[in-house]
Amino acid sequence: MMKILIVLCLASLACANEHERLADQELANAKIALDELTYTKQELIYNVMGHDGERETGYENEVEDPCANFECSIGRECTIDEFREPFCVCAESCPQEENSNDAIHRTKVCATNNVTYTNLCEFHRRKCEDTNSELKRIDVDYYGECAEMGECSSADMKEFPGRMTRWFNDSIDLIRNRAEEHGGLTQKEMEFFEEGWGEKTNVIYWKFGRLDKNPADLYLTFTELEALRAPIVLFEPCTKPFLQSCDKDEDRQISALEFGACLELKPEQIPY
Repeated sequence: MMKILIVLCLASLACANEHERLADQELANAKIALDELTYTKQELIYNVMGHDGERETGYENEVEDPCANFECSIGRECTIDEFREPFCVCAESCPQEENSNDAIHRTKVCATNNVTYTNLCEFHRRKCEDTNSELKRIDVDYYGECAEMGECSSADMKEFPGRMTRWFNDSIDLIRNRAEEHGGLTQKEMEFFEEGWGEKTNVIYWKFGRLDKNPADLYLTFTELEALRAPIVLFEPCTKPFLQSCDKDEDRQISALEFGACLELKPEQIPY
């Protein structure tokens, strides 16, 4: 669907400029794809609806249905117990790509065990059903079928922080005028922007805050980084080594301080 053409243009300045223009355009396209794959305003939560399976039916309206406003994580669906209390169970099935109008169900995913799954829902449904813990240690690596990764050159690695920051900024421009319930800026985010940290700090920690959900503890785990890493790693080979380099203390998570420093913020620009 999208492909970044990385060409070493040493012959002329015109070629170098064209390379930069194409790279910026492809990153913008990747960002748009990620925006389409946002699950809800909480980003990593998606209620598997549209295929009720064996869920109890017969309610006259949503007010009577205990599951109507009860959210389950992706790959799970709502059911009710004997006291009509809602709870989540593994989804019996997921919408298939050929039958879905939703981008999230039309996109295959490659897991860290190098296995391709039909879509994100199917991956998490399989993890939910796994009883021997084989899949419990597996995460989504990137969106798309498993493929051989390209090489990350030293020049690309050096430029990567700037490209990622521009991507964050483009993402904000896309949602700036949206209502909060449709993925727009929250009141808390708008208040942070008004604190005067500067545009670069604002966009970097806006993205950090949207990733830091499970739990919101100022640390990003590999799973929390999925929404950042998965849409672009196929087209940006430097994504994984860059994020690994951010983990300076090698504790398998990236702190708010490490995140800012890795994206080239000065100490006085980091609000933590």
